[in-house]
Amino acid sequence: MTRSHRVLLGVGMMLTAGQTVLIAFYCFLLAPLFAGGLGPEDEVSSSGDYLVVCAMAFGAFAVVTNVWSCRGMVRALKNGISTGRTLPAACAVQVPVVACAVVVGWLTAAIAAAALLLLLLVCQGLDRRTFR
Repeated sequence: MTRSHRVLLGVGMMLTAGQTVLIAFYCFLLAPLFAGGLGPEDEVSSSGDYLVVCAMAFGAFAVVTNVWSCRGMVRALKNGISTGRTLPAACAVQVPVVACAVVVGWLTAAIAAAALLLLLLVCQGLDRRTFR
């Protein structure tokens, strides 16, 4: 594993961990809070309970997958082994995150998730080249 591969994988792991915290905060705290009628500037939210259930289900999926992926990245950095299935799983989480951010209209989150997806794909390519 080259030094640049280690650095990119470390940065990808830290960004994935940070994104996991933000997804958990949004899906488990903000989505249920705003769906109950609370919103910015006392506006009534029109979203129903099914959106809260969908947000919490997606949040649980994303958090569990990202934690598992970060565990695999830590093991790869520590032992110099391949990330195998963990990087594709982390990439698989990024696609719905980008799609949901675009649908909701949260451009900053969509750009950040797309950049993280690109970084993870580069790490996956380096991993394949290193551990053929």
